[in-house]
Amino acid sequence: MECGGCGARVKNNGEECSSCGCYVTTSFFGRRLDKYYWVKAVMDTVDYLNRQEPAILLNLHKKSKRVLIDLSGVKFIDSMGIGELVALSDRQGYMNQDIRFVVDNESVYRSLESLGLLHVLDVHKSVEEVLGVWDIGK
Repeated sequence: MECGGCGARVKNNGEECSSCGCYVTTSFFGRRLDKYYWVKAVMDTVDYLNRQEPAILLNLHKKSKRVLIDLSGVKFIDSMGIGELVALSDRQGYMNQDIRFVVDNESVYRSLESLGLLHVLDVHKSVEEVLGVWDIGK
């Protein structure tokens, strides 16, 4: 399997990349940055097959107070994927985490909007927008 952060080979799902320190799953990778934890989708679909992968990465970094789940590039998300995003958002209360989502695809954005989830999930259109809300640079 290939690390979505640097392209190096990683043996197993959920392992840390020895080259860049990302934690890697089949469809996402997670990287601890200076002031937040970044989970990035590397596939264009979030569905019943990979919906739990962001939670796996977040469980490795429970102490991160700011979490950015970057779904830029995701073109399709099914109902189970949306349900998992809502479950991740629920962590904010009991894990004391500020979780923000980036969605740049209009179709995915409109789906979340039609369900009334833009504010529930704290959805933004870019990474830069989230970093501005947190008042931090890249």
